[in-house]
Amino acid sequence: MAEKIRVIQMKLAHRRDFFDLDDDLPEIVEMINCVANGRAVDDQSKWCKSSKECVDDALKKDPDTPKRSMSAFFWWLAENRARIKKDGMGVAEVGKVAGKEWGVLKDKSKWEKLADKDRQRYESDMAVYKKFSSIQNVHTI
Repeated sequence: MAEKIRVIQMKLAHRRDFFDLDDDLPEIVEMINCVANGRAVDDQSKWCKSSKECVDDALKKDPDTPKRSMSAFFWWLAENRARIKKDGMGVAEVGKVAGKEWGVLKDKSKWEKLADKDRQRYESDMAVYKKFSSIQNVHTI
């Protein structure tokens, strides 16, 4: 149903000449009623979800969102994890040892450059994502 909503939204926003009022009107009316009552249309059926489920759905992360940039510490850890990790060490233990080593490390410029480049990649990807996702927002109905 979510995909159908996006298709209808794209028709409304950009392709009014392809908008088939007879086929899509009942679904549009149902969506408007659900939203007006503080509910969202369920993906599996044409019944509305509760308000709590609507909030839970709103908090779910969009799978198309660009991956966040890594910090200089995580670039360093990616290179040094194999050396630091010993048999039987958990994630928390590796993190503690790595944090201590990172804290005493003098020259961090190599990983800071990698982090800066990754941050720029993330910012440009997010700009494209925001521009594209604003076109597909359901809030325009």
